Amino acid sequence: MLLIKNVKNKYKIQINAAVIKVYRGESSSSENKGKGGIGYWSIDLEFAIQFTQTGQMKEVMTRKIDLNHIYDTSKEGKDLPSANSEKDFDLSIDTAKEKGFYGVRFSEGKNQPDSFYIFDKKIFK
Repeated sequence: MLLIKNVKNKYKIQINAAVIKVYRGESSSSENKGKGGIGYWSIDLEFAIQFTQTGQMKEVMTRKIDLNHIYDTSKEGKDLPSANSEKDFDLSIDTAKEKGFYGVRFSEGKNQPDSFYIFDKKIFK
């Protein structure tokens, strides 16, 4: 189960499905561009579009991921690690890999949707 906050409309969505659709906006300067989806993904299409060069849908990748393969610290009663902290990022990725996960759920900060950092393409459905 994944609880998602829609920032603009201020409502919460509870997702009970294990497989969800995620989006990744890319521009010519995107880190990990062309690496088959390694990097940050969002469940929020509008958020992903912000990372494109021109704001066009042709610059947005769409995939499905299985949440059972995402390391989610909120399931352990902990706060999500910050996507803006190198220390949180490194520690979370290392822990996820040790536990056999293919990605990590991160907080993007106040009033922003959470993101997923995918480091293993095996997660894509």
